[in-house]
Amino acid sequence: MAREGLGSVFLSRSRFRVSYTPGVHLHPQARQADDLPSAKSPRDPAARTNIRCLLAEAIAWIGEYEHGLACHIEPHYREAAIAAWPQRHRYRGGTADSAMTATWNTLAELVGKEMQHGE
Repeated sequence: MAREGLGSVFLSRSRFRVSYTPGVHLHPQARQADDLPSAKSPRDPAARTNIRCLLAEAIAWIGEYEHGLACHIEPHYREAAIAAWPQRHRYRGGTADSAMTATWNTLAELVGKEMQHGE
């Protein structure tokens, strides 16, 4: 997620780690961390506010994406995909398909509330 004046956040898919860079960088074809610009965890309070804002936007986008999926795929598609996934031994379970959209939206709200309260 990137926005002029705020910078860019990158979310690791495997462990959901957040990285930040103050520049606006869009890398839709990035498949691994080496494909991205160098990012760090800033100590500057303004940068941390930017991170929370971008993170809330990114999580809200994921919620919208999951909602779109729920409207277009079979109810148990996710479980079938995980069962066929070669690295499924690392999967420890998670959110039920029926709760996925609501869970992401709740997380976005929590990050947004954190922004209002500051550090």
